[in-house]
Parts: sequence; structure tokens; C-alpha cells
Amino acid sequence: MADDRLAALYGRRRWSEMYQAAHRVRPLLNQRRIVITCAIPLPGLEPTEVVYSPPRTQREQTMEKLERTARSLLDEHGYVTRGDLARVAGIHKSTVGYYWYGLVDRLNLHLGEITVPSARYPKGRPTQAALR
Repeated sequence: MADDRLAALYGRRRWSEMYQAAHRVRPLLNQRRIVITCAIPLPGLEPTEVVYSPPRTQREQTMEKLERTARSLLDEHGYVTRGDLARVAGIHKSTVGYYWYGLVDRLNLHLGEITVPSARYPKGRPTQAALR
């Protein structure tokens, strides 16, 4: 900016808003993970971890974890369901759904229906599963 005073005022406001947002979760009282998407650390709030990896790398890591877990479940049961994969991998079910068809293709599996009993359905109900 051409006016140094205006630039200082703008910078002060920007930093104050980000600093206030970071402390809104009360990080001193509760163990929280604060993610700030900014190229410059906040003054007085030094980062414990700086991540420069692109989102593609995160997707690859998630796919590799799901693949390892799916192979383990296939060896154990002969099939894998989305729910089992989410539970064992510790990944949210919607995330597993996002990767599901790519994982099936990657492992050369085919989709079918199996009957899986549960507490709610003791006789079981049809569930989509990836089979060898």
C-alpha cells in the first residue's frame, strides 16, 4: 500500500482477527489442534508443525492406509464392507465412501451383497461388500 499508516492498520486488523479466532477454542484450557492456513506464523502463537505437503499427498496417504486395512480384512474375512473398513482404519465413514470405488478397482475386487448380522438386525441385512 502507498500509505504506511493504512498498511499498518490493515495488518493489525488482519493479525488480530486470526489471533482471536485461534484463541476462540481456548487452547490453554483444552488440548486442541488449531489449523491456520496462512503462509506467515502469527506473532505470539508459534506453530508446532508446519505442513507444506499438497492435498494430493494426503489423499495418497489415506488411500494407502485404506488399502492396507482392506487387505487385512480380506485376509481375515474374505470380504470388506465400508463400515468395517471405517471402523478398523479409524477413518470417518464418509471418507471411506469417497475412496470406496477407487479402492475396489485398485485391489481388483468386485462388489456384491452379503448378509451381516448386527445388534439391530440379528438375522442380518443385505450389505454391499467388496469381494475377491
